[in-house]
Amino acid sequence: MTYRVRNFGLAAGLALAAVVLIAAYLTNYKRHVQNGERKAEVYVASKPIPAGTAGSDLVKQGYVRKTTVLRRSLVPGFVTNPTAFDDLYVTRSLFQNEQVSLEALGKANARGVQGRLTGTDRAFEVTGTPEQLLAGTLRDGDHVDVVASWGIKAGSSGDDVKVSRTILRDLLVLRAPEAGTKAALTSSNSNGGATIQLKMSDTEARQLFWMKTNGEWWLTLRSPLQAANGKDAYDDAVTLLMPALPKGLRAAITRYQQNFVKQLEAKS
Repeated sequence: MTYRVRNFGLAAGLALAAVVLIAAYLTNYKRHVQNGERKAEVYVASKPIPAGTAGSDLVKQGYVRKTTVLRRSLVPGFVTNPTAFDDLYVTRSLFQNEQVSLEALGKANARGVQGRLTGTDRAFEVTGTPEQLLAGTLRDGDHVDVVASWGIKAGSSGDDVKVSRTILRDLLVLRAPEAGTKAALTSSNSNGGATIQLKMSDTEARQLFWMKTNGEWWLTLRSPLQAANGKDAYDDAVTLLMPALPKGLRAAITRYQQNFVKQLEAKS
């Protein structure tokens, strides 16, 4: 009898242990499932993102959007804060709706100048006089405009009418001229010596190249705080003189200018 009771008690203990283990397993499984069902906010590609895109442009240009996914769907290096994109660039192309992870981003400075160029961006190195390039004033990261002057053939006489205007605006200085360049140059070397590297579009690079070949140009420094642009107009000998002329003469010159513009349009 005692033997049978002992065996029964042993069997009951093993059964109880099995129940406890099963209960513990079910509890852990339920917790695991619940954790997997929890959601997290992440950033995904709202449209295809090409390799080389600057991280700072991902939010500004609408490349990414915030969404909610199940935690079990999170990829390694998932991003929940857009500031994580700062100073990074996309190292591989990302598909639409793909999670943007740190594994797909890299440090832009590791690529030098190339890390700051995307799409139609170009790095354009310009040589000029220290005065043209604001040597000693410009610093890396400043923004400049390009003011230029060139001649336009006028009428049947073939004479050049000199005009000037701001042809390019808000160009990023990738590498500023060395501060000591101006002091090192002499007046006999007025044709160059200082160099600057600018970030611009391929179209802007073409325009500046034309101006370097066919006209005269100068850099102007933009304000770092809420820089604004004035009227996009041009100047010539007449527009500079106009404010000092009598009203009737200004009207006559205005008519002449209008006819001159029509002649240019007819030639084009």
